[in-house]
Parts: sequence; C-alpha cells; structure tokens
Amino acid sequence: MEASDGVLSILFEMKSMLQTPLEKKVTTRPRNWEKSMTKMMKCAHAAVFLLGIATAGSAHSQGLLTADQPQVTVGDTWVYSVRDRRTGEIRFKGIRHVVQAVSSDQIVVRLPRSQRTYRRDFNLKEVRTGNAVTEVHTPAWIYFQFPLEVGKRYQARFESQWADSTMSRWHWECVVEAVETVTTPAGTFEAFRIRMDGIYNYFGIARSWSGSRTHMVWYAPAVNRHVKIQYSGRWSFGGESHSDSGTEIE
Repeated sequence: MEASDGVLSILFEMKSMLQTPLEKKVTTRPRNWEKSMTKMMKCAHAAVFLLGIATAGSAHSQGLLTADQPQVTVGDTWVYSVRDRRTGEIRFKGIRHVVQAVSSDQIVVRLPRSQRTYRRDFNLKEVRTGNAVTEVHTPAWIYFQFPLEVGKRYQARFESQWADSTMSRWHWECVVEAVETVTTPAGTFEAFRIRMDGIYNYFGIARSWSGSRTHMVWYAPAVNRHVKIQYSGRWSFGGESHSDSGTEIE
C-alpha cells in the first residue's frame, strides 16, 4: 500500500481490518444519515499533536496575507513522509509526487505506485493504481478553498467511492486559523494553518460505521502545496478506535 495524503492511509487500515470479502456495492443508505452527521459534528473532537520532527513557530506571523490558487507546471515535485505519532515509527518515506499534466480544470500527479487526479485547487478527485480506478471523490476530497486568508471559514460535503464498491460520506467544517512558521526536513516555511473538523459515515453491506477526524493542514504558498498535515481520528465499530499520524514534506 502506498500513502501520500495521510488520511487515506488511515482509512485504508480501518477498511482492511473491518471489511469482509462479502461486501458488495451499497444499494441502500440510512435515511437519517444527515441528521446523524449533524449531531456528530457538534460532539466531534480530536487530539492534535505536532509531528515529532517538525516545529511550529509564531501564530502571529505577518508575512502572508492571502494565498491564491496554486499555479503548477509539469515536472513540479514534492517528497513526503508519513509518521505514526503514537509510536514515532516512519510508516512511509520518500514518497515523490511529480506533476505529469496540467489542464484548465485538473492536475495529474504521479506517485511511485499510483496516479492522482486533482482539481486545479489541489482537491483530490480520483486515484488510479495501474489501469484500475481505486478511488473516486465527488465533487472532490476537499482540503482547500482559495483564496486562503486568516479567519476564513468554509464547509465541505463529499462522497468517496472505493475499489471494493463501498462508499463513505463526509462533512468538514474548516477554518484558516493563523499564519505561522513551520520547519520540516525540507526547510522552514511560512504557512497558513487550516483546522478541519470532520465526520463521516462508511457504508457496506456486511457492516457500516461512523467516525470523526481532525486535520491540521499547513499550506505554504512558496511551494504551492501543503508542507505538513497532522491528522487524528476516532471511529466506532464494535468499540471505539483511535489513530494519530502525520505527513510532512522532506
């Protein structure tokens, strides 16, 4: 398994632990999922902890006022690692993201074992592994709403379809909290810190569950992409489980 955006690797782990081969495409969905999600959002919380090898500076940095939608070109490259914050273990390292194509409405990025298609605002639409489509996010897996500026708030609702014909529904509440200085192995960056509190329902034939997540995303205009993501989540299936990990640029 390959991971880039950390939340996807965590979700895959949850699915692999809890799914059975008998699950098929969902044909019915709970009528009250919207009501359930709204109730969960009011109660959702998560522990956010900075990745051990990264440090965050002053939240009162005055260097950045706004960040517009990134302008990228073919060949642009970012390298990321993913760490389990509970154990300190580096789960993935040296994951290269290389821009293969740019059009008026999308960006295609190549990873070592997959290809990702983003909207021009770098929100994920589709993942391909080999010739197979393994993820589809409608309208997109939302992280950003440009232009970014401190104090901006936005919401996002989307659906995710997975290769095993299961699906999940997500609801994010997002706020651009601050501009601060962030240091990673790749260097020191001024970045917008975005807090994203979300809930989701996962639907399968044999089993379904719900959960909550908090993402802290540091977006640096200097590199046209995030330089760090800290994510934490809880989900409920036969008891409550918890995960904490982080992604940062190398």
